Amino acid sequence: MQIPRNRKFRSHFFRSHGIQLAGWILALPLFVGCSHEPPVTSCAELLVPVNHPSPETHYSVPGNCGWVATDIMVNKGDAITVTADGLVQFREEQYCDQGRPCHTGPEGLYLYHDDVAFQNFPLPSAAEGPAPCYCLMGRIGEGPAFFVGRAKSWVAQSSGRLYLGINDFDLSDNAGEFLATISQPDSPQPVSLQMDVPDNGPAGAPVTGAQVVVFYIDGLRPDVVREMAAMGHLPHIRSLFLDGGCWVENAFTAFPSDTITSNGTMWTGCFSDRHGLKGQVRFSRRTLHSESYLEPLGPNRSARLLAPQCVDKVVHKASAKTVGLLHGEDAEQRYRMSNCTGVPPLFAHLRNNGGDWATGALPMMTEMPPVLWSRSLVREMPYFHMHEAWKYIDDANTHYAQWHLIDREKPVTIIWLPETDSVSHKKSRGQFGLTRRTIAQADQLIGRVVKQLRDQNRLCRTYFLLVSDHGHHGGRNTHLSHFDLANQFFFHPRELSRDGRWIGGGLGLSVRQHRTWNKHPDDTGREFVFIDGDSDGAARIFLPRGCYHSHNWQAPYRAADLLAYKIAPHLPPVNLVDSLLGVKAIHGSGYEDHPIDLVLLRLNDQAILISTMDRGQAVIDRQRRDDGKWWYRYTVVKDVVPGQNGEVGYTPVELPACDPLGLLKFYTPKELSGYFNERSWLKMTTPTRYPDSVVTLTRHMLWQENLVYREREYAADLVVTARPGWFFGTDATKGTTHGYPLADAMRATMFLSGPNIRRGARIVEPGRLADLTPTILEMTGTPYNPSELDGTALRRIYEPCEVCEPDALQPIASPSPVFWEDIDLQAWNPLCYGERAPYEHLPKTINNPNC
Repeated sequence: MQIPRNRKFRSHFFRSHGIQLAGWILALPLFVGCSHEPPVTSCAELLVPVNHPSPETHYSVPGNCGWVATDIMVNKGDAITVTADGLVQFREEQYCDQGRPCHTGPEGLYLYHDDVAFQNFPLPSAAEGPAPCYCLMGRIGEGPAFFVGRAKSWVAQSSGRLYLGINDFDLSDNAGEFLATISQPDSPQPVSLQMDVPDNGPAGAPVTGAQVVVFYIDGLRPDVVREMAAMGHLPHIRSLFLDGGCWVENAFTAFPSDTITSNGTMWTGCFSDRHGLKGQVRFSRRTLHSESYLEPLGPNRSARLLAPQCVDKVVHKASAKTVGLLHGEDAEQRYRMSNCTGVPPLFAHLRNNGGDWATGALPMMTEMPPVLWSRSLVREMPYFHMHEAWKYIDDANTHYAQWHLIDREKPVTIIWLPETDSVSHKKSRGQFGLTRRTIAQADQLIGRVVKQLRDQNRLCRTYFLLVSDHGHHGGRNTHLSHFDLANQFFFHPRELSRDGRWIGGGLGLSVRQHRTWNKHPDDTGREFVFIDGDSDGAARIFLPRGCYHSHNWQAPYRAADLLAYKIAPHLPPVNLVDSLLGVKAIHGSGYEDHPIDLVLLRLNDQAILISTMDRGQAVIDRQRRDDGKWWYRYTVVKDVVPGQNGEVGYTPVELPACDPLGLLKFYTPKELSGYFNERSWLKMTTPTRYPDSVVTLTRHMLWQENLVYREREYAADLVVTARPGWFFGTDATKGTTHGYPLADAMRATMFLSGPNIRRGARIVEPGRLADLTPTILEMTGTPYNPSELDGTALRRIYEPCEVCEPDALQPIASPSPVFWEDIDLQAWNPLCYGERAPYEHLPKTINNPNC
């Protein structure tokens, strides 16, 4: 059965073969054993079996030879299918002692040794690109090399002779061969078939008495998972989640797409305007001190903010009572609301119902890592490598889970694997480079845990979730360049006109970050700008209220002041929004660009302003309806000016041609007029560059009633985001980062597997990380009040209930082929890195501004 590659012919194909395909997919559980156990996928099963109408030719690709010329002459647009087998040995004497494989099949390997990470592979690999080392590769004519692997079917993009080779920088010490079979069918074969579950399709429900195991891989991109699995790697993830489970194609995190804010949303089911975790650093306008949630005490600090537990709970209550006795009931209430948001996280729901979660180290936890976890870390970490402890957290958390968490049989077990995010930040090209080795290692760790549960016969009552807190931006087609927002814009000396007006340069203001203070000699200890956003795609800006020299950090917020901000007594006011957008810098690739994309300004308690350099401005305002739900309106505006009484004036644009979030590329102005609820905005913005932006940007900038006291102390004045290809930071890096509202940073991983979970299915309906907590609560049978959460439980992930009467009008899941070009991320070209020099007037030492 040949599946047409041309989309025009697909409808005819499924009319003639749809029943046959549906029967094949629905019958799949009969061939893989117990319906709750994931199927085992071999590396050879990388293409859906079809009949080849064209003859096959066979070629040997010796391990120690260069390019092998085939007899296949390819024309642009021809379909080509290559399957391969065999083994090639490489540098055997060097690798066997290191416990690394010394041979590989045509799929190549990602578990390479550090000594080859920076070698010049023909097809960019290891530190320089996404291809596996030592894989089977091809080229057409004198064109660039491309990945082939164990099985690939694709459409040629150029004409010429087909060559095959081995992706190795030194072929002289190799042995063995790959055996390739080549055919030229009428159209490519699909990599797999998946069941598409429509957003209005039938829903199901979890089984009773189940437990949940969450593999939380920090920063993991779902598109990278699918590409690596299609290339013959990640066998455990492919078997458990891609073949044996389903995935939510569009699951988005909260803004900013950072670890702390995302964890607050993941584990509470609420946005940051309710849980209060707005960034990586908390800066107090009252004390002028900052605290980081990423420091050793940070995880406990974030959990304590949400719901103090054990000793923290006793201390919090006692402190509040003491304040009440000394200063009255109003002061006691203010203390309670300033130090605890009252939003219960997942573990609080579980404990209130006699359960609990079991975790090792986690960005949000109620206690420091226990002693036994520390033993696991010491066990996995070599001697004298404490300074590199971040490299061994994945192994430590997995070891701790296997030896101390799994056997507790708590309702929820969470295994955090943070190294994917850490390596992506630090190493070249992120998940299109060295990080792929870390992901392959995480796959092995997942396999260990699943095997342990299988040996204990617990798969029938265990749900598995593979999730990430955010994605990553950069590394795919370009390296990121850094723009030092703190020093190049705020600290750098001013450029003035002859009449004394500020016309460029920096603002000439002292600037603080959590660990540094770049101070002008004439400024006092209360005259500075605070920036939360180092090595990030977004930054939060805190300013003295009214004007820079006011010394007043706690006066009432007035949006108009930021459009006419006095930076010096002798200078005219500066429009900070326009000034930020007008900044230019030289990208590492050599071109001049505006590094700042969006500037966000809170207008009032229910509205924000979004400003851009080249796409105009827009206002988002929201209303709360009788059911307690928020509805939002998006309006393109112009003529934004400071008004009286601290308000901002603007004029709506009647027929806008463009808008800051690019929604007019998908909808007419009439379609965007009026208010829509949060789920509608999620669906409307999913295909845009800024998915879920209308809701998540607004909910980051605004604060709800339970945070009224925290808003006065911890709210930023402005939030800025970096343009694609840039990030905010002091130091350059070849790695990648997140924090942006851009799609590749906002899209999180969400795969699910377990009893009655759909298999090989794609959930078309978009979701949010806020849906994770209610989904887990339903899986474990834990009661909760849905109206108290912003997320909703996922129910189309389950097979429809068998006792329900089928509805002839209700759409059903339908099979669709997945081709290589649907998965190929097109990141095979090498990238040149041009490092921008750091700012020339940085502080000579790292100091502690909080002292």
